[in-house]
Amino acid sequence: MLVFKQMEGTVITNSVEETATLGRELAKAILSDGLSTRGKVVTLSGELGSGKTSFAQGFAVALGVTEKIKSPTFVIFQTYAINTSQNNFKYFTHIDAYRLEKKEDLEKLGVGGFFSDPEVITILEWPEMVLGITPRDAIEVFIKHLERDEREFIFKNAPSNFSI
Repeated sequence: MLVFKQMEGTVITNSVEETATLGRELAKAILSDGLSTRGKVVTLSGELGSGKTSFAQGFAVALGVTEKIKSPTFVIFQTYAINTSQNNFKYFTHIDAYRLEKKEDLEKLGVGGFFSDPEVITILEWPEMVLGITPRDAIEVFIKHLERDEREFIFKNAPSNFSI
């Protein structure tokens, strides 16, 4: 079992595997939080190489996604089928807004509808590029690259049953 250092509301991971496990634990908390009447959105903020995609990969595994998750930097977003009956979510959408300049760029792609669809759970990387598009109840994850494989995670609006 992986152990995370938790101090003052932050979680420190020490490897890519621990980062992915942290993503899995958040997804499990969301799934066990009960049925949702609207979509669920998780935002990931952090510099290049901070672990956003590793976190998203672990998150997707817990949802039951069987396809390999890659960063959608060049295609902007990718949608995957969720293979679980634990909840009402049927699709996982992974969005990378790094190459966008404003929320209207994402809206033109029709992605905003995912945020309110009760069958869709979304991870949005680089939310600061498309400010104003995410719902107020989005789960926000801030990632800071410390040293080598060490990452600091700060969570805002995480489900009450999410604990490490």
